[in-house]
Amino acid sequence: MAAGAFARFRPDLDYTLSTDNIIGWKQQANGTPAAGAVWPDPGTLFFVNYDLAAQTGAAPLLSDRTPGSVTRLLAESFAREFAVLSRQLEAVYRAGFLDTATGRDLDQLVAILGLNRRDRTYATGTVVFAACHAGRRRYFHRERHQVVHQ
Repeated sequence: MAAGAFARFRPDLDYTLSTDNIIGWKQQANGTPAAGAVWPDPGTLFFVNYDLAAQTGAAPLLSDRTPGSVTRLLAESFAREFAVLSRQLEAVYRAGFLDTATGRDLDQLVAILGLNRRDRTYATGTVVFAACHAGRRRYFHRERHQVVHQ
């Protein structure tokens, strides 16, 4: 941003690019912007894109990044597929550790160690339903039930 608005900075007018690819803002001897040069507002971020210069007789570069363009469609498609693949690889990574593996992956992981996971079971015990009235406890029902927790 420059002067509070989005701006495109111009090479050789606003900045120079050294042989080490370092951006240097055009300035006067006293450190102020050179005549006609525009600098980004202090504290704002700016982005740099490097496009190769087209060679004589070469096919034009795919540089149209506007919504709906072929270049943007291909880039967004690639980015989405990359995100899906990254999530799948993260799941594969997590499946390799006892602390993070679940389900079938955990079964296969403990099988390597010669162990078997227990099957699920149901808890049984005595359940007491009670209520308190004015500081006294009254028992309503005491009976043996099968308690199922899923």
